[in-house]
Formats: sequence, structure tokens, C-alpha cells
Amino acid sequence: MTSEIKPISRRGDLTNNVLGVILAIGGLLMLAFLGAKLYNLYVSQDEKNAAAVLDSLVEKIKNVEDKSEQNFVLNGVQDWFLVAWVKTTAEESKPGKCFDKDCLCICKSSSDKDTCQQNGICKDIGGPIEVSSNVLTGPTFKISSSAHCIYILKKLQSFNVKKDGPKITLFHDQGLWKDDELYKKYKLCEGFVTNFVPSTPHKIGLK
Repeated sequence: MTSEIKPISRRGDLTNNVLGVILAIGGLLMLAFLGAKLYNLYVSQDEKNAAAVLDSLVEKIKNVEDKSEQNFVLNGVQDWFLVAWVKTTAEESKPGKCFDKDCLCICKSSSDKDTCQQNGICKDIGGPIEVSSNVLTGPTFKISSSAHCIYILKKLQSFNVKKDGPKITLFHDQGLWKDDELYKKYKLCEGFVTNFVPSTPHKIGLK
């Protein structure tokens, strides 16, 4: 009894291969779509968190009495900068959204005017405001740095607000950091100043 050898169906194999490729492409497109959706959700939530931080700050600032100061703590949002521009700053030196305003801005990843225009949220404070901060970095030789910005971390952060007539000052002390990452972040800020502190560390302010 001889067994019958069936001919190989090349058309069937080709059809199966084509279907396999189509399914694979469809799967990749679906993964890309879901990935984009998740990314957009993350970005949207990140912006909402940043806006909430700015709203809380503005509310706290408004509640400080004239000729007084107040310390408070807020929950931060990772990798955003606080920076301010006053009404008298030259138009070409500040974001367009701060035109003719004394504004406080929270900006993603950098504090320059272009970043704040594209990826920042700004609020009119109603008076000239100055933002500054200190940070000590380095495992051996301490580097005392100050700048016209505040880098925000995703943790509770303390702020100091002073009011003297129309002038508002917002300050944050980052304390001591043993690595250079925070130092690199602050180098992006305007008014960046450093001093080397080889022995007992001390902290310096902008003014």
C-alpha cells in the first residue's frame, strides 16, 4: 500500500505568511498607539501637578501680610523650575505670556524664557517678585551655589515668602547634596553663582 504524497501548497504558505506579517504589523501599531496614549496621560498629569503647585504657591503668597514673612511646605513635582519675571523686564528677555505682567512661572526641565513660553505655566502675581535659592553640593569640597530660580523635586519642599510693600521675595534652601546632579540643574538658571567651601559649609544668598 503506497502512501500518497500531497503536493505542497505554495499559495497557502504565502497566504499564511502575509497574514502573519499583517498581524505582526497590527500588533506593533496597537502597542505604539497604547504607548502614545499612556505617555499623553503621564504628560497631562505632570502638567496638572505642576499647575497645582503654582496655584498653591500663588495662594500662599497672596495670604502673606505686608512687611512680614511666612514659611510653608508644599509637595513638589519632579524636574520643574520656578522662575519669575517682572513687568519692567525687557520684552525680548521674558516669555510672551509674561508681557506687561509681574509673573511667577513653573517651567518643565529648564528656566529659560523659551522653555517657559513653550512648556511653562505662568501666573500674574500683581507685584514685582524675586525668586532665589541656595544649594550645597559635593562630597568633599562643598560648592555653595545660588541662582534666580528654584528647582523643584518630587517631595515636600519648604519655601520662604517675604513682602515689603509691592516687592515679593520667594526663597528656597535645597540644603546639602552629595552628588552633582542638582548642581548641574542649577547651572541652567540665570544669576547662577558659586563659592567653594573647603571647611565648615556656609550658605550664601543672592542679595
